[in-house]
Amino acid sequence: MSEADEGAAPAKRSAKRKRAKRDAETQGAEPAGGERRPAFARSFPRTPELDALVHAFEAGDYRMVRADAADLAQRADDPAVQRAAAMLRARTEADPLARGLLALTLVLLVVLTTYWAVQRVPDAAPSPSPPPQVERVR
Repeated sequence: MSEADEGAAPAKRSAKRKRAKRDAETQGAEPAGGERRPAFARSFPRTPELDALVHAFEAGDYRMVRADAADLAQRADDPAVQRAAAMLRARTEADPLARGLLALTLVLLVVLTTYWAVQRVPDAAPSPSPPPQVERVR
């Protein structure tokens, strides 16, 4: 290892530490009230209904989020609350790419199974084998 490499290694480490510390501070920043929110939800307006949905999302209760987010988006007067509820609902949906790949896989399975069933040659009846020759010794 050369002297230039030795001097660069501590500088890289200290830069990484500083970056990690800064990221931890920004990600761990808690809003007033002491509760943490996901990064995408920090800009959401603070309403009791929306806070309940964000908490359910963070806890992993996606069924509740899907059920209540659409309702909140329809009955909310504030457009920011409507957008936030719609965003929460959208985050619980399956990825469109995953849906497409699953559909493609199912189509491929049906096509290959159909091809196998159509192209299959029925097994010919096995010909009877001659009886084994038995040698008799006297």
